[in-house]
Amino acid sequence: MSRPSKVNNREITYLSNGCSLEVVRGKDILADIDFNSQDDFDICKDIIFQLESKAAEVLKQGNTIALPYVGRLRKPLVKQEYLKNRNLFKVARSVMSKEDYIEYKKDTYRECVAKINSEDNLKKLRRRTIALNRKKYIQKYKLFGAVIANIWIESLLWLKPVEFNQEIQDVFDEIEANENNNRKINNR
Repeated sequence: MSRPSKVNNREITYLSNGCSLEVVRGKDILADIDFNSQDDFDICKDIIFQLESKAAEVLKQGNTIALPYVGRLRKPLVKQEYLKNRNLFKVARSVMSKEDYIEYKKDTYRECVAKINSEDNLKKLRRRTIALNRKKYIQKYKLFGAVIANIWIESLLWLKPVEFNQEIQDVFDEIEANENNNRKINNR
């Protein structure tokens, strides 16, 4: 990425892939529009200010914003998680040597990445489980509500596969054979 340059009072940054990134500010938008009256200018200025302030408020809360013709914006999740440790970094910097402090920050970053990845994988697994059991999920949702349907999905996620054991299978087959024999005797 190259340094930003000014063209027609706009910041343009040329990226390494050949694309250009243009930063457009509120005053640039207002300068491009031909207004019929001062009232139109003031209304447009207020709308832009409200959009900017609402977008900043939503970003501060850590949520994603969707702007028309721009896309979606959010703070990176790893960075948010990493910055939660800011106070620990201040204490660590005063106690540790420089090399240990750098290693501590790298380890903390790796832990944050691992935590975010595990949360993402769990969300994907949850969505996949809902998709595979869509009929039952919707049925439970309609009958009992969202809480019970979500608890049912969580209970499915808690289940672990049992590996095949031939000894257990033999015992099971023997029990099943005995039950079948008892049914035949009782039905006579």
